[in-house]
Amino acid sequence: MAMAKLLVKGGPGVIGVSKGKYMESSRLEDEVFAPAVASGAVILDPFPIFFSNRETCLIESSGCLLYRDNNHLSPSGSMMLSDLLRPIFTR
Repeated sequence: MAMAKLLVKGGPGVIGVSKGKYMESSRLEDEVFAPAVASGAVILDPFPIFFSNRETCLIESSGCLLYRDNNHLSPSGSMMLSDLLRPIFTR
């Protein structure tokens, strides 16, 4: 919806979560998963894929939206996780 509004207005704008806000909201998740990580669990973190060297989360790539709402990946966004997930399925 935010992308559609931006396109209709035709003006510049920023859509997406800032790196700082993402890190702040992830703090609780980090605390919840800490015992599992201490026991040897591996956390697959998509942060590098969607932020890389950006200050705002990547929401579009090659004209395709990567999210269908504020927290759920679109099929295109999900495909960006293939390299992250591939090792799990190739063991």
